[in-house]
Amino acid sequence: MVIHKTLNNKLQQLGIELFLIRWIAAWLTNRTWQASYSNWTGKIFGYSQGDLQGSVLGPYLFRLYLSDLTFSSEVFYSLYADNLKLGKLFTCVTDKHVCKIT
Repeated sequence: MVIHKTLNNKLQQLGIELFLIRWIAAWLTNRTWQASYSNWTGKIFGYSQGDLQGSVLGPYLFRLYLSDLTFSSEVFYSLYADNLKLGKLFTCVTDKHVCKIT
């Protein structure tokens, strides 16, 4: 999940101009979401973390957010748009059972 303050700091470290950082911060601020289905509409919720689902800019901001993340050779990862999946394979042997956990 993208933490907005951390994203702002990261953008500054990358040399992004301040007016653009402020524009992105304003774009991410005071956002709400609401679920609906058929004739039912849920409560409106606000959020202060994450990027906007379905936006064009969201995946780019997410990649910039993760730009300095390094991975060990023992960890595998899958990065697609604004999703990151981390995992590690290992085998545990207990009694007569062997299990593989991802």
